[in-house]
Amino acid sequence: MESFDLNTSLPPRKRLLAGLKSGNLAHDFPFPIPLSSTDLGARLRDVINSTTASPEEIIEVANSVALAAADVAANARAVAIEKAAIAAKARASAKSALEILDKMARRERKGRQTKAKLKKKHVPVKLFYKTKRSVASRESLENDEEIARRLHSAMNSSREFQKISKKGIFGVVRMREYLVSAIRNQLFLAVGYSVE
Repeated sequence: MESFDLNTSLPPRKRLLAGLKSGNLAHDFPFPIPLSSTDLGARLRDVINSTTASPEEIIEVANSVALAAADVAANARAVAIEKAAIAAKARASAKSALEILDKMARRERKGRQTKAKLKKKHVPVKLFYKTKRSVASRESLENDEEIARRLHSAMNSSREFQKISKKGIFGVVRMREYLVSAIRNQLFLAVGYSVE
């Protein structure tokens, strides 16, 4: 079977490519010279393929092509060095950006740790009353609403109360115990007993 018969079963685009490939095999091209300047490459091919060219002429053309190739290589090297310098600058800037982000993350973590390490806020009992006043004068100055207001503000400012309230249903028992002790302390203060 001929290659033409084999190509008829292929789709049109592949058939076209197969025809071009088989057509290219029939022609005999001279070796390609990979230079950027096509004039020098064509001239070298012409000199090598011509039968009348002298060896000195071939050497002269080959030297000129080699010099041109060296210039192209030098230019390519300069471009590569420039690209490497740009890449080094980009790498350095990316590294500094990552270091800045790392420092910011460390500060944030350190801030979280110091907040977690803060001690509980203990409100001294002596802040709720003055010891020099008598029980009768205290009762006349402070009524039940003021005691409730102070109790409420003391409980809300307490870290223990905030921590217990965040625990949800599991902290209900502890919250109840805390509230009972806080109310008991406030009642003792209202009556005039010292609470330790």
